[in-house]
Amino acid sequence: MAQGGSEGNRSCGTNTPRGVRMIGKSLFVLLSGMLLVPNAMAISLGPAARFNLLVFDDMAGYHSDVEGRLAVGGDLTLRHYGVGQQLTDRDNFTDTLIVGGDLSFRNGRVYHGNIRHGGSADVSQVGFYDAEPTETNGELKAGNPLDFTAIRHDLYARSLHWGGLTANGTAWRDGAEDEDTSPGWALYLQGNDPWLNIFELDAGWLSGAYSFYLDAPLQSQVLINVDGILAEMDNFGFFRKVDGGWLRLPDDPSVRHEGSLTRRVLFNFFNAEQLSIHDIGVKASVLAPRADLLFYNGHVDGNLIVGALLPPPLGLCDNAPFERCTGQVNRYSFITEPGIFALLLPGLGMLIIRWRRTDRWAGRC
Repeated sequence: MAQGGSEGNRSCGTNTPRGVRMIGKSLFVLLSGMLLVPNAMAISLGPAARFNLLVFDDMAGYHSDVEGRLAVGGDLTLRHYGVGQQLTDRDNFTDTLIVGGDLSFRNGRVYHGNIRHGGSADVSQVGFYDAEPTETNGELKAGNPLDFTAIRHDLYARSLHWGGLTANGTAWRDGAEDEDTSPGWALYLQGNDPWLNIFELDAGWLSGAYSFYLDAPLQSQVLINVDGILAEMDNFGFFRKVDGGWLRLPDDPSVRHEGSLTRRVLFNFFNAEQLSIHDIGVKASVLAPRADLLFYNGHVDGNLIVGALLPPPLGLCDNAPFERCTGQVNRYSFITEPGIFALLLPGLGMLIIRWRRTDRWAGRC
């Protein structure tokens, strides 16, 4: 009996129970693994992430919409334009459209939220409502709440830093044996990192592509650094490797998808001064903080951040052949963390449950 009592004291006395020690070690390993991914943690758009479209200088938009928030540091001209359609009632009377300079906005709607303007405001036939015109969801207010200069410098630094990261993925072209005679090529990107896959592309590779294939873990972030002063994305489809096969992402802007295949992909045009996006549905976010963007006959499913957004050419609207039509920006925001964090959280929860059970057992001693 005395020997049995001695064993009981060793298990339930002042020493830490073995089960608690094992759980503590497992928790340490789990948290250590989460901390061993500094690059993945670095891929964040910071304060700019809350804006679906962010333009640092001037913007002109026609016959189109931004489904989330819009911020323009310079002057803004909008005609037949919508903002915030995919926001919710929680965004009512928050700052949805922010303009640092002068605003000219005619024939449009802000579905949820306010318009803020730092300069003059010429606003006519613009509604602040969603489904019910009699229910006002926002208002026009003077004043600019954003420090565009600070945000711009921050994104300049992030974009340049990311552009200097070493690629850990591979990119190649299929069908480009003779660039002088080739009508284009299929562009393939392949990476295996569970956290962050980094690719390097010459801008010419992107402009000559007729299809774009991405094979990387679906829960990982994908950073595509595009090198070139002049860059273009036009007329190619996006494919992701899913369950061993290629899945084409929908090109029609009216066909909504749940975003899991696009929200962790970022094109970083770190030194582009001129960027053209047309005749394409971009299934990723686009960061080009120094570039003047020409954007028409297309859409971006993600964040779009540029230096300036230029007026589109005339005669390219399907329903208004003598008007201008700017590309559409759909509300699929870039996600900061890799999806693998979500996979680790259940394990952390199970460890906590086991810890509590062990703690209750120890308390009975």
